[in-house]
Amino acid sequence: MQLQTALKSSTAGSSGVLKARGGALDALKNVDIPLLLYFVFWYVGNYYYNITNKLALKAAGGSAGFPMTISSLQLAVGCLYG
Repeated sequence: MQLQTALKSSTAGSSGVLKARGGALDALKNVDIPLLLYFVFWYVGNYYYNITNKLALKAAGGSAGFPMTISSLQLAVGCLYG
């Protein structure tokens, strides 16, 4: 019986905190949209970058070709434009 009373009092206190803060709707209002968009664009850009790297590696002969040469050239071009 004491356990049920303790659980009821602890859950009542936490729901009061959510109501005092405004609930889930106010939490969505405080989302940092520019930061979220930054992560979305970074993820999409990284996805296409990896596909391009894989196509370049396959065009150079795959793993039996020149993987270190391709990766070194990509690093050099990235340093120049970065």
